Amino acid sequence: GRYAMDLASTACIQCPESYSTALNASTNISQCICPAGSSYRSQGSSSLCEPCPLGMECSGGHMYGNRSADTTPLLLPAMMSLPEDPFSIYSCAGKDETCPDKRPIAWSESELSLVCPDSQTGPRCSECPRDSYRSGFQCKPCGDDGVVMENLPLLLALALQLFLAFKVYQQQGQNTTAAKIMFFSMLGFLQTLYCMKGLALRWPPALQSYLLDNLDFFGWEGVTIELDIKHECFLGESLISRVLRDLCTPLIPFVDYLIIGGI
Repeated sequence: GRYAMDLASTACIQCPESYSTALNASTNISQCICPAGSSYRSQGSSSLCEPCPLGMECSGGHMYGNRSADTTPLLLPAMMSLPEDPFSIYSCAGKDETCPDKRPIAWSESELSLVCPDSQTGPRCSECPRDSYRSGFQCKPCGDDGVVMENLPLLLALALQLFLAFKVYQQQGQNTTAAKIMFFSMLGFLQTLYCMKGLALRWPPALQSYLLDNLDFFGWEGVTIELDIKHECFLGESLISRVLRDLCTPLIPFVDYLIIGGI
């Protein structure tokens, strides 16, 4: 972590804060670099090496005084980040099936193709380009089947769900407030877990394997993947359309509640 301006010097100069040297007998401040496990981030007038975020691999090596972007950090498999905040890490939709290898972070939209496959964009590499839709964890071009045929699985699923809810109410014929509260509390808890599993957190292996990996059907993204729904082909990828469809999944149980409750 020190250097001397002259090999004959008996006094060493400490590298700037958070920097170190890779070799002994360093003779210039330019040999001060970010150590392994850290990366350079410019913060106004200061230039510090910050600890590597969870979900990244940082080999270090960015030279002190180099104000350009640090290209040494790599995203780990199943992880991604966006150009507007490259050090905020998301898990990829589909995990290592979508993002199987280590990749450099993207500093611009044009570099996002190095992070997300098939020209996918957005948090978790979960949005397809215009005129395409998600099938599994891949993007496919929209066909000419029409809105009804493209979304027939969703329409059938909704019809079946409403029918089952009606039958439950018909058979019960009584107030089941406690059961409804328990059911919707559990549903809300599972949907919260589904949202949280996209965060780059160290989940216990048992929780990840037996619970989190089986929660896809509790979120809109999981429903569309399981049923191969082509909602992007007619809803598009605007902010309004994303908000509307993200509200659809919690809205469906609410409709069930109205039917079961006899309102």
